[in-house]
Amino acid sequence: SLKWLDKCSAYPDQTPSCVASAHILRSMNLFQLSNAAEAQLELHAGQEMVEKRFRMKLELGDNKTGKLGGWIMAQIFLREAMSLSRASSEQGEAIP
Repeated sequence: SLKWLDKCSAYPDQTPSCVASAHILRSMNLFQLSNAAEAQLELHAGQEMVEKRFRMKLELGDNKTGKLGGWIMAQIFLREAMSLSRASSEQGEAIP
């Protein structure tokens, strides 16, 4: 699935909401594969994109900026990825 996420985010003229979602979904995959360091990098990249978008005036959007529905989905994915990140760090602390 990581290869498909790479293809998705590298697609020409891909919407920013899709790229943000791909970063976040990639981080979730990497957390599941116990690659926390790389997962955190992907999570941070997606989180910055989502937070930047939601600091601006919310509009329906378009194919260039990303449609509102895509950004809302990215925010939902972000919440889930943050939960995985917390669980991953808690597991890391429990291991001596």
